[in-house]
Amino acid sequence: MNKNRLLAILPIFFLVSCSPSRAAKVDDVTNLKAAGINNGVVLKWNAVENADRYLIYKGNELYRETDNNFFTINFLDENEQYHLGVAAKNKNSVSKITYIDASPDAENDYDPFIDDLNTGLERLIGQSKINTFLNMGDVNTSSTNLYRFNNVINNMKNGVSQTIAYIGGSITVGEKSVAVDDNNHQKGYAYYSYKWLAEHYDRDNNSKFINASISGTDTCIATVRLEKDVLQYNPNLVFVEFVANNSGSSFDMRTYESLVRRILLQENNPAVILLFSGVDYSSSNQEGYARPIGNYYNIPMYSNLNALTSICENISQSRTDTIFSRYTEDGVHPTDQGHKLYAKGLVSVLKKLINQNKDDTSYAVPENPWREGYDCFVNLTYINNNTNTSYIQSTGSFVASDTSHRVLKDTADVEAFQNGWKKTDKNSNNSFVIKVRCKSFFIIYFAGNPEVPGDPEGTINASIQNDNVASDKLTLSWAANKTQKQSTLTSINDNGKGWGNPCCIIMLDKDVSDDYTLSIKMNANNETATLLAFGFVA
Repeated sequence: MNKNRLLAILPIFFLVSCSPSRAAKVDDVTNLKAAGINNGVVLKWNAVENADRYLIYKGNELYRETDNNFFTINFLDENEQYHLGVAAKNKNSVSKITYIDASPDAENDYDPFIDDLNTGLERLIGQSKINTFLNMGDVNTSSTNLYRFNNVINNMKNGVSQTIAYIGGSITVGEKSVAVDDNNHQKGYAYYSYKWLAEHYDRDNNSKFINASISGTDTCIATVRLEKDVLQYNPNLVFVEFVANNSGSSFDMRTYESLVRRILLQENNPAVILLFSGVDYSSSNQEGYARPIGNYYNIPMYSNLNALTSICENISQSRTDTIFSRYTEDGVHPTDQGHKLYAKGLVSVLKKLINQNKDDTSYAVPENPWREGYDCFVNLTYINNNTNTSYIQSTGSFVASDTSHRVLKDTADVEAFQNGWKKTDKNSNNSFVIKVRCKSFFIIYFAGNPEVPGDPEGTINASIQNDNVASDKLTLSWAANKTQKQSTLTSINDNGKGWGNPCCIIMLDKDVSDDYTLSIKMNANNETATLLAFGFVA
């Protein structure tokens, strides 16, 4: 046979003999074991190398799906034996079902997610240190009011759909976790902790998961977008995590309490749990003001910083500690296994809260804030290009645009700041003007990436003038392609180049409302910018 003809045939033969449909056929589940627990059965099996997930069966009926090689089936009758099965699945095939018979055991309180060492990181840490980790993350489970939290769990048990929301920064986004689920949620600690709640307590599998977190954001930005991205979904339980991104500025402390208080004051009485995700000792300063707020409102708190500190000799971005270097590759964001460890700590606290069987009969939001004036941003009004537009006098050279900022690294189903304005015309420079009676005013802008063609670049000039007092005026300027952070009204700090992240500039912070005119324009015609939204307190 001609040599060239043979070479031409070989690739075709290779493609046929190794076609994905044949090579990727999923293997069967092996070594399936069962352990009875109170009102349930825990199933465990050997992980199947080419499986994407596993299907759990009660008899011939599909019950749930899981990413893990273990699953807890709850809501079972103590006096019955159940025929339970597991099948492996990938995008090409489903294995046959492997079955086992088992019954609940009221004396057993085993939970493989908490009790087993499920990852290489957990095995490196060891059971003794893991136990320390789980205990040290617990801030106040024995003293907190559980009335609202218990309502969430009881409703889930009774088949009443509950919405579980998370709001925070990049750690809650799931940054550095590479896997996503079918709904494009990053599989970070938020994903794993929600899945645990749903698996153990959601009887009818009808609860909802919302991760409304955005990388690089703090409570100043969250205060502006809270209504649209979280509260409109009427969440029943909200996890709040911002300590890693907040500073110790007065703005951050007041927006933090205003955020917590506003959630608690919602008519549907949601439960709130505070999470402290800092991964270096400087974060303890922010946790230092967050904890008293949690204690004041008598709500649960979990400190991942405290838990990590208890098992690591050195927590810093240099990552000289072996455990810490496995927990995070960049000194900030957990790895896939780090997110599972974070979730393990949080879930252990949730289980403690549930197992207390604490019968709190009511919960009342304190009449006053923790500190006088710290509720100043609770009643904030949101402005975008289709909401409260009556305050806008002119958009100038800015045009109403789709400015969508997708939550969760552009992969989740919550969109923030969709309806903003862009200045892309390089031949004009007319002012955007808003007139409003207020005492606080926020501007949210898009910090363009200098390395991305077409992203905003130039200098934004904003001024706010009291219409009744000529001397009451503030003018601020900042780069449209830089991440800016304020410590005071007049002090804007350059935190480095923008990377497509939203940033907040506070233009007004008064005790009493008055009539103001806000104007925004660029330094020059050829400069561009994106305004995402505005917020004000009347």
